[in-house]
Amino acid sequence: MVRSCFLCLCLFGGVSILASQGTAQGEEPALPGSVQDGSGMTPGSRVEGVSTASPDAVLYMDFLESLVAGNFPKAEADLKRLRLTWPHSTYLSKAEALIKDHGRRRDSSGIVPFYIGNLVTGTLLSALIPANIIGVNISNQAINGGLYLAGAATGLGTAWLMSAGGDFPLAQEIWIDSISAASASTWYFLYDAWLPPVRVTGVSFDPAVPLSARDRVQSLGLATALVLGRGITWATLRDTRPELGRAAFASQASVWTLFYSFVLLQGILEVRDQKVLTTTLVGAADSALALGALGWDRLGWSAYRSGLVSVGGIAGLLFAAGINMIAVGIEPSLDGRFASAVMGAGSLLGQAVATGLTGGIGARPPKAARLELGAYPSIAQGILRIGAIGKLCLN
Repeated sequence: MVRSCFLCLCLFGGVSILASQGTAQGEEPALPGSVQDGSGMTPGSRVEGVSTASPDAVLYMDFLESLVAGNFPKAEADLKRLRLTWPHSTYLSKAEALIKDHGRRRDSSGIVPFYIGNLVTGTLLSALIPANIIGVNISNQAINGGLYLAGAATGLGTAWLMSAGGDFPLAQEIWIDSISAASASTWYFLYDAWLPPVRVTGVSFDPAVPLSARDRVQSLGLATALVLGRGITWATLRDTRPELGRAAFASQASVWTLFYSFVLLQGILEVRDQKVLTTTLVGAADSALALGALGWDRLGWSAYRSGLVSVGGIAGLLFAAGINMIAVGIEPSLDGRFASAVMGAGSLLGQAVATGLTGGIGARPPKAARLELGAYPSIAQGILRIGAIGKLCLN
């Protein structure tokens, strides 16, 4: 029950992040052909005066539609093909001018959550490194406060340096958060399961309880995974514009897989072997993150649709919780296995209904649909990152 309550706490913590981030994003940069750009062209429209009889004209139209729809990797691929196949086409110069103009339009939609992530990471490390890695127990609150200030300043400073002077789209930030959270939680929980502590330590400032080498290695690995997860992902995706739909779909697939695996293994099957349970949960979540990124090409869901399907799952979970309370009130002998089964089924049903209702949503919704800005990392951060940090603190 304690683990179930903690999981629910993480889930609802993620929902609160969703609510706070949904209104924190800035406006998207104007795209060529968008309303802000003044041309009035929309995805799927044809440009007057462009003949579609020739193959280079058809490819040019595909390039324009991809650019207007925000599918920049597809637009760049069309431009490359146009340059290689028809190097003397009149449409090549037009396409190069448009892509160059778009390159000057900076996309900063991911900066706000990136600052938040770096701020949380820096502050966490300021407490983790002295107490759990170096093993210095500081009882002076003034020194502890100074360390927290240093951690917060480091987080803000690194966020400013890493986001200055180039694009920082929301999809890039999703990957940074998802991969760093997955890396940290994978290390921490697998290490905890396969090399269990002799005693419970956590963040301790009690000088009478010395840290073992095992505890220091675990904390050092957690800190390293957080820093390298964010740093390597940022360096890999720097000045790129990955698809927002892919990032949102993959991150949420990972979290929902973790949730359903937890409900099945511990709630219904009541698996008690911590090595089996932890290894299966972590493996399922990490595999879903990778498979979701690869499988998105076939589904092509927008971040908007992925967010609404997650909302459906959360709504189903809440309805199932209410049904479980009513059932337990009528029949008190019902146990936790019944509650887990009801909540898992409720979430699945909610997601199935949301998937059916959102079937008409295209690859990119209208700009008025802002749910895509808030739905992406909230649950992932809530369960993966807060889960890793929370377990450390609760110990």
